[in-house]
Amino acid sequence: MQTYSVGIAEYQLAQAPDSLTARGLGSCLAIILYDPTRRCGGMAHVLLPTPRPGLSVEQPATYVATGIDVLIEELEASGSLRQYLVAKLVGGSQMFEAFSERVEAIGGRNITAALEAFRELQIPVVAQETGGNFGRSLEFDLASGEVVIKSLRSHVPMRI
Repeated sequence: MQTYSVGIAEYQLAQAPDSLTARGLGSCLAIILYDPTRRCGGMAHVLLPTPRPGLSVEQPATYVATGIDVLIEELEASGSLRQYLVAKLVGGSQMFEAFSERVEAIGGRNITAALEAFRELQIPVVAQETGGNFGRSLEFDLASGEVVIKSLRSHVPMRI
């Protein structure tokens, strides 16, 4: 069994019995896709909802839309069928309250972009632990599909 750490603007695919982790999620969003029939999946640790128009995207996991696309493409290339994929979302906090009145929070925009993309792709979002004003870390167990989330808000890990 191996554990892979997924940093900001990175993505990783894995298969049971391995696991994927993301640490220090603030406004960033962990986008998790899982194929329960093959017990494999992937995670993208995205930073922003969309790239600026005309910007060349060198790291697809920087953005929600391109992060979702690369996960789907690679899972399908490895043998997963889109109809079996399910999604989970973690993060998207509003970390800086002072800015929340002037601009829509990046975390909220990340969540909205992901939910809209999955709705268009007809991939169900089966669980999410998003929003708030606190950071989170997670571990995604590919054997069970369970995501264990730890935060400073609670000493008891949440499972989704």
